[in-house]
Amino acid sequence: MESMERFFVESFFPEAGLADPHALVEDKDIYVICGHDKSPETMDTWIMDKWIILKSNNLIDWSPVGEILPTDTYIGDQPNCWAGNLKKKDNKYYWFFSNRSDDTGVLVADHPEGPYIDVLGRPLIDRSLVTNTHPYDPVVYSENDDWFIIVGSGKYYIMNLADDLLSITSEPKFLEVLNDSGSHVAMGDKPSFFKRNDLYYLISGGQYSISKNLYGPYKYMGFFAPKSHEHNDFFIYNGKYYMTCEFPETSYFYRGVGIVEINFNPDGTIVDPKIHDMSKRSWKFDRSTRGYKPLTGTSLGWDGKNCMAGKIFATNATIESVIWPGGIQFRENPQIEIVLKNLTPATQLEFLIATVPMDAKAPLKNPVIDWADALAITLDIDPNSNEFKSYRAELNLPNSRLKRIRISPAKNADCGEFFIKEINIL
Repeated sequence: MESMERFFVESFFPEAGLADPHALVEDKDIYVICGHDKSPETMDTWIMDKWIILKSNNLIDWSPVGEILPTDTYIGDQPNCWAGNLKKKDNKYYWFFSNRSDDTGVLVADHPEGPYIDVLGRPLIDRSLVTNTHPYDPVVYSENDDWFIIVGSGKYYIMNLADDLLSITSEPKFLEVLNDSGSHVAMGDKPSFFKRNDLYYLISGGQYSISKNLYGPYKYMGFFAPKSHEHNDFFIYNGKYYMTCEFPETSYFYRGVGIVEINFNPDGTIVDPKIHDMSKRSWKFDRSTRGYKPLTGTSLGWDGKNCMAGKIFATNATIESVIWPGGIQFRENPQIEIVLKNLTPATQLEFLIATVPMDAKAPLKNPVIDWADALAITLDIDPNSNEFKSYRAELNLPNSRLKRIRISPAKNADCGEFFIKEINIL
């Protein structure tokens, strides 16, 4: 919790590769279904191999209670488990899911934990029904016993669902989002949707629009969470509004999910929840190596307590981070910090900082790095020290974003051990 003023848990089930969260509240229990990122080693796309079902009764303590595999659906053995939406109707639970960006399906269960059954065995919505946008990222809404489904990316379409929620009973209707000049605004994918008082809220990432009419037009309100494009979902728990949202916890393709309390201004606009500062990143190794791996001259693993540890056997000992293909944007005058215990005779460590230009085209599709172009930084460190110490360096990297880090934690040492508690971009 960030302060007494609001509830904020940055990662409520850490380092599990979770994304696209959606919440369902049942009395004091809350269920969240998330897509699962297969590996922190993923280089250039989202490989999501299943959905994981989590449960809590206090928003803090969470347990996995079930999972849904793509082989449980018409998708088959393909890692296409993108965003979905969980709803309850007549004591049945419906998981509306994305087959990547291709189409939308629906599963049914008797319990929120599952098992879920693909009763249709085919898409509920595909490109034959919705032709002017990608028919995925469903959000389902009910009002006065009528049920609606919205799909799309940038352009959203709303349709009526049948009473059993297993078929579409209306033609798709375009939800227009207009700015102050009357031009259409393409907000993004993974819409979220809810009604509060007399306003309907249509949200994508940190952007939102509002309307007093379900079918719009919607007035574009801009960003309520500046610079945020992470997928989210809104829910009410114990009378308060919350947002559960993803963020690049370990890497761009191995994410995490958090929860933050949402407040509103008197006019219905959303107060900035001040969630993730993506220009300031902290990697603490209190649960794993966070995807770091040994390259040469050393072992590397998690010590089971609060840091990653390595045993050096050659002078070229080097470890490497996961990749952020699109890069992590630096703040002004950034620094890099490492909290290190050096049980070797080495008196220096070295960073190699690989970056991607701010104006790079299609950076997600270009994971290759020329390490000869990386920024090299050498720092003096205390040899044979049994204490964790902080070492910092300035990063002179204008117009660049962080792509990958290599570290020689004990330069020129050919034996000994090192322990790293955290690495931070400040």
